[in-house]
Amino acid sequence: MENVVRFNVRGTRYDVSRSLLEMYPNSMLAQRATEQGQTNPGGEVLLWRCGNRFNYLLDYLQGDRYVYLPENVLMSAFLSDLIYYGIEVDERRIVCNYGSVVRTATWTDDTIKSWRINISILTVVEHCATKYRQTRQLVTTIYHPAHPSSPIGNVKQAQKLWDALSTLMVRQSGGQTSISDYAKEECNDYLHEMRLEIR
Repeated sequence: MENVVRFNVRGTRYDVSRSLLEMYPNSMLAQRATEQGQTNPGGEVLLWRCGNRFNYLLDYLQGDRYVYLPENVLMSAFLSDLIYYGIEVDERRIVCNYGSVVRTATWTDDTIKSWRINISILTVVEHCATKYRQTRQLVTTIYHPAHPSSPIGNVKQAQKLWDALSTLMVRQSGGQTSISDYAKEECNDYLHEMRLEIR
């Protein structure tokens, strides 16, 4: 059993091969498994997240083309798990099975806008958390991709971040813009789990 790590995710147990975890050496899962192996070989790694969603996380880690989320698993919740566990997010691989085409067609513009905002929040949170891991400082300025001070080398990644941030901005009096209070609160809900906060 030394090639298997047992995770106890809020009471639901999963046996995960070490070879799978080694494919994601910088993830929180791999780091916790290593720590557990050093302090308590054969013991369980305790995680206080949703045990049901962890099953789909393992599907995602397997590297298959798509992960299919059932109706009772929210996309936003699954994305927050990926960020929490330190797994790179590729939204193209996540498919939501939310019923028939007829049902999907009944979604309102407000629902679609709400989803877009949630994904934008998670994009900004992922950026903040990643930069903090690298520098131990919370990012206070996000530059437009074309700005000469933009620290991001990947232009597509920078544009995606800027587009996400733009979705969360509101215009203030005097023509200035700032991140909305709602978006800031939602970002901080995720960041607080990593003891970070946008102020």
